[in-house]
Amino acid sequence: KGDVDVRSTATGGSWVTVESFSGQVYDGPVEIDISSWAVGQSDLQLRFHYYDARFEWWWGVDDVLLVANNGFVCEPFVPIFADSFEWEGTSRWLSTSP
Repeated sequence: KGDVDVRSTATGGSWVTVESFSGQVYDGPVEIDISSWAVGQSDLQLRFHYYDARFEWWWGVDDVLLVANNGFVCEPFVPIFADSFEWEGTSRWLSTSP
């Protein structure tokens, strides 16, 4: 099971699941519109939450793009990850255990 969650002032500071995946195989792009939680927010957080795994061992998430619509031009946010995720920096990662 894997969820894509967002948190911002628009969610009252709570994590809100915007997409859930369970038992499916996705080969190719998946687009998720988070604009209702992101527009006008300066504190948006996005997480990929993988849980209840038994013998599945991993969830592959690759090439994440966060894109804003500026009229007819889509512009990527820079930097996407504040924790150096895309450059294998792990010093700011958080770990939680059940």
